[in-house]
Amino acid sequence: MTYTDSILYADIFTYLPEPSKNDTIPFSLLIEPEVILPVIEKKAFIADWSVLIILLLLILLASVKIGSTKYLIHLIQSIFNRQTALRLFRENLVNLLHPSVRLEIIFYLTSGLFLFHIELYYLG
Repeated sequence: MTYTDSILYADIFTYLPEPSKNDTIPFSLLIEPEVILPVIEKKAFIADWSVLIILLLLILLASVKIGSTKYLIHLIQSIFNRQTALRLFRENLVNLLHPSVRLEIIFYLTSGLFLFHIELYYLG
């Protein structure tokens, strides 16, 4: 008996020969034919139209970043700086209306998509 033809079992520290092909029992004989396993359909977590909405959100976000980087910087700074927030509140410029509307659209679409998927995953 050679080392390659045997298996070392750690609990008994002895070499036992590998079982031959004639010693194995086919797996199909081990399963009882009366056992019927339940079939559970897996739901698709993301729909095809959700991918299109995510692409639209990325395009909107890119257009806001490219078109009004300075506004985004002031908007983020207004979270931490009160004077910047007051200045953004006082300025009612028309050119600031477009990025803010796009950011609102991004917020509404993202929130709606998130709530839809939460409802679909947990309640649907």
